[in-house]
Amino acid sequence: LPALETIERLKPDVIVGGHGYRTDGKGADFTLAYLKQLRSEVRSVIAEGGGIDEAVKRVRMDSFRDAAMYETLQQANVNSAYRMLEWEDE
Repeated sequence: LPALETIERLKPDVIVGGHGYRTDGKGADFTLAYLKQLRSEVRSVIAEGGGIDEAVKRVRMDSFRDAAMYETLQQANVNSAYRMLEWEDE
């Protein structure tokens, strides 16, 4: 998130991602918004005492449903986020 926030502040005209695809700053903005919402929603499940299975079921993020590879990656992203965030200091 800090790297994407830095990119956001720079307001680049072109970004070349790690896989060689070019995009404009909107690509980074989209990814930043997705990751911030993912973090927020997973944190909410954790704060309510929910486990990883519950997080995978509850965190749907429907506003991103039309994104490429959403169906393929969403559950894995929630799973990964949960595993990272469950160890955060409160």
